[in-house]
Formats: sequence, C-alpha cells, structure tokens
Amino acid sequence: MLKFPINFLEGVKFFARALLLLSTPGVFVGNLWAANLQIQVVEEDKKTPLEEAAVCLGTSPNPQQFGAFLTDKKGQVLFHELQPVPLILTVSKSGFRGEQRIVGRQTLNRVMVVSLAPGGSGPTCQVPPQAKGEPPAAVELQVKALAINRGAPLTQRRKVRLSFSVEGKPTQYRASQFPDFRDAPWETFVLTPQFELSPGSGEKTVYLQVRRHREINGSHLQMVSNTIKDSIYFSER
Repeated sequence: MLKFPINFLEGVKFFARALLLLSTPGVFVGNLWAANLQIQVVEEDKKTPLEEAAVCLGTSPNPQQFGAFLTDKKGQVLFHELQPVPLILTVSKSGFRGEQRIVGRQTLNRVMVVSLAPGGSGPTCQVPPQAKGEPPAAVELQVKALAINRGAPLTQRRKVRLSFSVEGKPTQYRASQFPDFRDAPWETFVLTPQFELSPGSGEKTVYLQVRRHREINGSHLQMVSNTIKDSIYFSER
C-alpha cells in the first residue's frame, strides 16, 4: 500500500477544493472570466445595420439585468465585463419581428450578429426612457492626451501621476499596464489619479479608460470610452 506525506495529501485536497470552486455555477474569482459581448443588429434581407434597435441582455428572471440599450449608427451595442452565467438576449425594433436567444455563458470576447426580419410581433426589449438616444458605445465619452508625470521621460519612483483630458461626464476610471485591464477594477473618477508602476527597471506603458455607469430600474447602463496609453522609463535606484 502506497503512503504519501501529509503535506502532499493536503496539497491534493486544496487543489480539489479549488477545482470544485471554479466549476461551481455562480461562484467567480474577481474578473477572471469577465468577457465583452458585442451585438451587431442588421436587417435580414439587406444585411444593413439597424440603428436604434432595442437590445436587452439579462437572465430569465430579469431580461434587462445587464443592460438595455439602443444600437448606434453602425447597428452595434457593446456589453462589458460579463460574468459566465446563462444569458438571454432580446432584440426588437418597430416594423421588425423581435428576436430572443439564449446566449449561454460568456468566457471569451465575441461578436454576435442578430438579423431582424420586416414585420411585427415577437419578443420585445423595453429600453428605459432615460437611455433612449444615448449611444451604447463611447461616442460621447472620449479620453485624450494621456501623460505620465506631465510627460516626463524618466522616473525613479514607482508611484506616478496620470493626467489627461476627457470629453463627457465619466463616473469611473481604470488604469493598467495590461491593454485588456485584467488587473484593474473600476474606481471613482478623479482628474489626476495616482498609479503604481510594476517593479523592475524598464519602459512602462500605462493604459487608461473611463466610463459612465449608472443603474436605472434595475438595469446597469454604462458607456465606456476609448483606450489611451503613454509610456515612461522607470529606473530603480
């Protein structure tokens, strides 16, 4: 009979518990699996983009749980940082037959095309009045001219200041040295936030993004800006 050291068995138990946690529906560790979902709405016959189509994303109990938006001029809506739960997508527009689909769990960024046929009836998505006419993409929310330490080429301190200009009224920002912001939670918006560079000498690139986020009638509505970046050389003393 094989005998294993106690520390080996404890390690196996810990690994098994970790696997169980990661495989249990509804249990997530931070934004490990957060994904973006872009919806492209087109007219079925012509395959042309449909502007101001209503798009709802949610669950069976609340079809608008993750947002309800109108498509922009390109017929697009973008949902950010979705957790891998079963999702239901509802798309409708006056003069077209509404569509509803089970999207499933989102673990990767993806684009989904929805074609609406002329006609009527079908499922409908009700966009809150406050959200009408508000583009879901970052058309009205732009960040520009990011500068680390006012454009200094070199720093010997890991903590730096970020300055930039913004168009629109953001409520939150995030900054990261990863272009996908994998380690950066959204924080309350400030004009000149502080950022801590990673250790080790070398050129450091910082990415920054802002968003406007609010909750209306149980729906989470957000507008996310473009991403800007700047670089600085960090030299350890």
